[in-house]
Amino acid sequence: MKHQLPAVCREMIRGRGRGSMFYWVMAAVVAVVFAAGIAGAAAGDAGAAANNAGAAGAGDADAAAAGDNLTGEQLARLVYDRDVGRDSHAEAAMILIDHRGGRRERLMIVDTMMTGDGLRRALIRFTEPPDIAGTGFLTLEEGGGETTQYLYLPALRRTRRIVTSQKGRPFVNSDFFYEDLERRPVEQFDHRLSGAAAVDGVACLILESTPKSGVKSAYRMVRRWVARDRWVIMRAEHFDRGEKPLKTYTVETCRRVDGIWTEMRVRMRHEKDDHETVLEIRSIVYNRGVGEDRFTTRELESW
Repeated sequence: MKHQLPAVCREMIRGRGRGSMFYWVMAAVVAVVFAAGIAGAAAGDAGAAANNAGAAGAGDADAAAAGDNLTGEQLARLVYDRDVGRDSHAEAAMILIDHRGGRRERLMIVDTMMTGDGLRRALIRFTEPPDIAGTGFLTLEEGGGETTQYLYLPALRRTRRIVTSQKGRPFVNSDFFYEDLERRPVEQFDHRLSGAAAVDGVACLILESTPKSGVKSAYRMVRRWVARDRWVIMRAEHFDRGEKPLKTYTVETCRRVDGIWTEMRVRMRHEKDDHETVLEIRSIVYNRGVGEDRFTTRELESW
């Protein structure tokens, strides 16, 4: 009898995702896992506003004051360079929510590290449910502003490299694109400050970023609300060709873990598809010595 691949793998191979949209494979994060470890949530948090507006130390107050005189490029650099630890290990959940409110939950383990050259590494391994268990995703920042991404499908025992033309497609049929799982270099975009506003009680500066000529991106423009006391993106609107956002990203819970501001629960909403993806951190530890040998294609295929 011919072996039958799990449905989720068949969707990836055919390139078919939700509704009538077509995808190559599963397509972050984040820049969640990628701008700050990963996004997710701890059960029992007392609510987004209370957590997000939690006590700030003297350093946070200094950072907030410094925000008064920043240029758009300087603010983008602070977001890019903010402290996310030397390494991290997290257990997390990805929850897919369709337009009827139906929910599907996936569990995953995420390891990250920063090399001595300031380049980031991330490895995501899905562990449940069975139809996606073992699927892995490896992100390697390279010199010169490039990022290499690999996807491993255990049912095929095959690793595929994600090429540039595929980075505007969804990650594991979620509302995060592969591009969302990269830390894009500051100098590839034009940045401007367009105002200030609060998000769940957190004072933010509004940063608008557009790709420079010749830079490939799934987005025409991204508008971000950056917390003045921690340089965390609390909200983002992603625009393609239209005047209304294609997708909206929101941090629902943000708190300090091991002294590092961590997005503990985030939501990406695809406005056109009426579909949402929630990422929750169930547990996370920083600076515990995750080695660079963890972030190889050999390790990716070791399931």
